[in-house]
Amino acid sequence: MTRNASGRPGTSTRLPLAVASLAAVLALAALVVSVIALVQGGSDDSSPSYSESQRSADTRTVCDAFALNLKAVSIQTGSQAPAGESGVAAAAANARLALFAAGVNLTDALESAPAAPDALRSAVTDLAKQYRTVATQYLADAGVNSTEVAVAKRSAGAAATSVSNTCG
Repeated sequence: MTRNASGRPGTSTRLPLAVASLAAVLALAALVVSVIALVQGGSDDSSPSYSESQRSADTRTVCDAFALNLKAVSIQTGSQAPAGESGVAAAAANARLALFAAGVNLTDALESAPAAPDALRSAVTDLAKQYRTVATQYLADAGVNSTEVAVAKRSAGAAATSVSNTCG
């Protein structure tokens, strides 16, 4: 025990130093733990796991959407336009609408089916993009035989084949 200047018992000058040292060590330890947690980014298992029945149901959801939208696009882009200027304009509008709606519907189907296989998701995403590209090219007044439309239509055909093969 130490005595102060009046000779009475006092507090040790070492106690505040010991408390400060302990606080510094604890702060350093907390910093190390924080850095480790930040570098690791949390759990290594960041992808959700799905049951086989969920994967199957989500695959069916996406494949059913593909079949319906492929039918709509095929009907509307392959139909004979009625006679007259207004008939041609109506058929063209329906084709553009079918292409754009199919792109949106396929994207919506993917969002509602998170357990669909990655290969199917990738092929459907590409198909939806190509449908929107063709629709936009048509809306920008690209002709049916323009290079841009031809390229997008070939890409859409390849993507549709890929989806069809995945859906079986």
